[in-house]
Amino acid sequence: MKISAVALIVVAMTSISFGQSGQIKVKMHKNPEAMKKGIAKLIPIGTDILVVQRIMEANEFAFHPIKDSSFIMGTEGKPGREFKNIDFLSCKRKKYALAGFVDPRLLFHMREWDIAFVQKGCVVSDILVYVGWFCDL
Repeated sequence: MKISAVALIVVAMTSISFGQSGQIKVKMHKNPEAMKKGIAKLIPIGTDILVVQRIMEANEFAFHPIKDSSFIMGTEGKPGREFKNIDFLSCKRKKYALAGFVDPRLLFHMREWDIAFVQKGCVVSDILVYVGWFCDL
């Protein structure tokens, strides 16, 4: 009797936790290719762009649609291929750190991730990644 009660509790807790819309966690990588592979596992090609917006917003990315523009893959030190005349959802996230103790309002960006979800219609057709260093003073 105790075993079946414990089993019932485990099943109930499992169904509650899986029944909730759990947040999909995007792992941040310094390497653009590793970042692209990680994102592609969570957000495969063909995903509706509204789903992408919800996932990226939940992972603290700022996003906005870009029409007929260009995007360069790679890193600041090793820029890669440039894609021109594409429509994409631009998703950016920055990791901040204090620049100094004189004025704590001054922040600099230690790292910035820029993800382009290339769109065909309302779905993702490709994922492009740029990882760079930036400074705001």
